[in-house]
Amino acid sequence: MAGLQKQEAPPSALPLVTLPLRDPRKSQLESVLGLQMMSIRQQDIFPHGMCYWNVDAVVHRYGGSAVVGWQCIWWPDRLLVAIHHAIWKKPNGELLDITQKDCGDLGHDTSFCEDTSVAVDLLWPMFVPNKYVILRADKEIGKAVSAFQEQIEAAREAVDYVKRKEGTFFPGKGLSLPSGTMPRTIRNRIHTANVRRQRAVQKCLARAAV
Repeated sequence: MAGLQKQEAPPSALPLVTLPLRDPRKSQLESVLGLQMMSIRQQDIFPHGMCYWNVDAVVHRYGGSAVVGWQCIWWPDRLLVAIHHAIWKKPNGELLDITQKDCGDLGHDTSFCEDTSVAVDLLWPMFVPNKYVILRADKEIGKAVSAFQEQIEAAREAVDYVKRKEGTFFPGKGLSLPSGTMPRTIRNRIHTANVRRQRAVQKCLARAAV
């Protein structure tokens, strides 16, 4: 795979790492998804948060196909999370996760559930809701989950507005309007959602440190 360059990824807000297949609590996430988890070899090649476009680029250059499903991660003993994700099926049939993980996740594999039920549209950002299982009765974790969802909804509102105005999306760069700017109400909602998420995460981390 000559020519593929490793790139830096931003840190994660919560200390989320790959959910080990050997941990019995994986069955709780499998139950929510209705799918079976498997381990996929992972290489930090392409940037975090760009899995669909990363895989599409490699398929066009090297062949194979995209496989979509759920990346299964957790905050050990506190929170299980399934994030919609894409991996590469090489021409020889081997599955490989080519998207960089959060910098705190140092494992060399990805826990993954294949799921073909969600269509991928490469023309726009994907906002597939995460799946959560809270493992510890902690109201701050619940608030953080709600804040994450609020942030996604605010971002989706911005995308819907750009679509209505016949704007465009540039993967890795962002949204672009043909003229004018994003309405203040949408910008304010995004700002508020970002602040609430940041505060919720800080409270979770502070409680965990006690």
